[in-house]
Amino acid sequence: MFWEVYALTLTVIVVYLVYISLRLLKTKKSVEFDEIKAQKITIVEPNGKPVLIIANTKNFPPLMIDGKEYPGIRSGNIEEIGKGMIFYNNDGDEMGGFVWGSDKSEDEISQWAMFTIDGYKQNEVFRLLFDQTGNKKNISIIAYDQPGKSLKPVVEKLSKIVSIKDSAQREKERDKFNEWLKKEYPNTYRERFYIGYEDSISFIQLYDKEGKPKLRLYVDENGEPKLEFYDKKEK
Repeated sequence: MFWEVYALTLTVIVVYLVYISLRLLKTKKSVEFDEIKAQKITIVEPNGKPVLIIANTKNFPPLMIDGKEYPGIRSGNIEEIGKGMIFYNNDGDEMGGFVWGSDKSEDEISQWAMFTIDGYKQNEVFRLLFDQTGNKKNISIIAYDQPGKSLKPVVEKLSKIVSIKDSAQREKERDKFNEWLKKEYPNTYRERFYIGYEDSISFIQLYDKEGKPKLRLYVDENGEPKLEFYDKKEK
């Protein structure tokens, strides 16, 4: 009988302490930690919409528009090897981020880091990129024009394409998509200026509103400064 009363009393005490702890966690507005270890941290508004997501490679968030996630359609291989932080606007749209990644094989290493800003319901309008493959390093700062339409129709179509299991059919649909994209979203990623360092050559390039190069200032591999102007035919 003693052990039954003891167990019951201990259970009541534990349940009460858990209840008090949960109440404190719910009401306390700030908590201090010496260190936090997490695979993913999501900062949200009071309405639950994300403001900022910080995540490792396994938990890197997919593309999001109007609060809906679209896995597997980011450009490049960011979802496969990327990690970092993504920030969002009040609509729940992704609007940029800071991501980085690296890869290593028996032959060479590669490493990259990228900061981007997206237009409203658009893709990148600004990019700062560092990319290294072996001893080759490229650094660039680029500004883009994007079509003045929401990317949601593009994302919806791509989402359907990546869900196709048959590879031949998937490639066929992707070809159709590329033709549609050229017609409905011309001048995607139209460059306006490009500042970079590639293959030991540093340069600045300026473009007109059609994305055609007009001026290039650079220092060649011999250390000589060059200034070039281009006509309407890009000559």
